[in-house]
Amino acid sequence: MMLSENLPEIIALAKAADDHWEREFDKGGTYPPEEGGPLLPEQVRLKELLSSLPQEQLYALLTVAYLGRGNSKRVEELDAYRQRMVEQWAGARLPSILVDTATLAGELADGLGKLAAKGMNIDSVVQPISEVAA
Repeated sequence: MMLSENLPEIIALAKAADDHWEREFDKGGTYPPEEGGPLLPEQVRLKELLSSLPQEQLYALLTVAYLGRGNSKRVEELDAYRQRMVEQWAGARLPSILVDTATLAGELADGLGKLAAKGMNIDSVVQPISEVAA
């Protein structure tokens, strides 16, 4: 299955969690919630969905989120940025890293916009890990 097929659900679940925590913050709560705290049902489903994806797709999601966040300013730098993430983070941790990203939905949307401006989509960012690490 292509990552783009799961992307609408990933963004919707991340947005639902983000919206919840924003409402809690408006009531005087913390935002984002304390690390290690209980997950919302949307976050549980998001983590399950992300855990079912191949590592290549998880690294692509993280790369696009970081592009959207502004950590990588140029689409042309994505390969180098993805390489650093492969070296830095073990694939098994990626679902938790993504679920714990408080503004994941917005970062993905912004990153996807930058990709689209270059005529690319999220599936073009997915590469086998062996090619990335080479």
